[in-house]
Parts: sequence; structure tokens; C-alpha cells
Amino acid sequence: MSETTNHRWVSDSITIEERADLEQYVRDLLGADKAGLWWRSANPMFGGLAPDYLMQMGRSEAVYKFIAAAREANGDGSQ
Repeated sequence: MSETTNHRWVSDSITIEERADLEQYVRDLLGADKAGLWWRSANPMFGGLAPDYLMQMGRSEAVYKFIAAAREANGDGSQ
């Protein structure tokens, strides 16, 4: 995919804008400090890998689905 088409991440699954929205949601939910830790810390829900690492390695869809499920559980169905 060329750089002129949607600026997709490695996996071509979410846009930079969608990633920014995910980061903002996590920041709103946990606070800035904890959100930064959440993105960088090993997470057992992701096989012991950090969500940020998964995003960089093209597994953004798994992180997106996890956060979408959290939003749904918290009553914030807007995505």
C-alpha cells in the first residue's frame, strides 16, 4: 500500500487516526501515566506482549478488538 492511501499501519487494519482514538480512550479511562504503562507493559491478555509492541508488529486488530470490548463493557459503545 502506498503512503498516499490512508496511511495504514503495518497490518493495514487501522489508520493512524484510529490508533490515536484508541490511545485517547485508554488515556481517558486510566489517566495519562497509567495509560502509558498499559501500552508499554507486558499484558497476559496478549500472550505476555505489550499492546504497543503488538501494534508495531502488525497485530493492531487484536488490540483494537480488546479496547472495543472494554468500551462496550464500560457502556461506551461509540467507536
